Amino acid sequence: PEIAPAERPPLLDVARKWGIAVEWCGADELPGAYGSYQIDGSMIRLATYDEDVFFHELAHAADHRLRGEISGGQHLDQEVVAEVSAAVLARIYGCRSECEGRCWAYVGKYCKAADKAAGQVIAGLLKRIDAVLSAIIGEVENGTQGEEAAG
Repeated sequence: PEIAPAERPPLLDVARKWGIAVEWCGADELPGAYGSYQIDGSMIRLATYDEDVFFHELAHAADHRLRGEISGGQHLDQEVVAEVSAAVLARIYGCRSECEGRCWAYVGKYCKAADKAAGQVIAGLLKRIDAVLSAIIGEVENGTQGEEAAG
């Protein structure tokens, strides 16, 4: 997709409230990826309309806001936090039922490359995942989503 979808993903206004631009682009602009989060916190780019990919990138943004830093590239802890958070958000918002299976495969790929057990890695990151989800959902509870209908 090179244009924004007609139906905007849930939580889009959270990104906007945090000053993050969200844009859709062609797959050729994000080779090998469906989405990206700029480490300067300025933008999320998406080469898909799948909500769980947007949730993954938004989770990177929340993690960045909470920790004050994020590293460029693919890092085990950052990817696990973002992907598990995205799966939870997808479940909450009723998006794409196969998301949990994709989440497990994605996390498993990164854990296998690091020669670590996925369950142990996830367990070790649960507090951080909880903080990311709380930051995002906290924005919804504070009324951010009311702005979406007007936009």
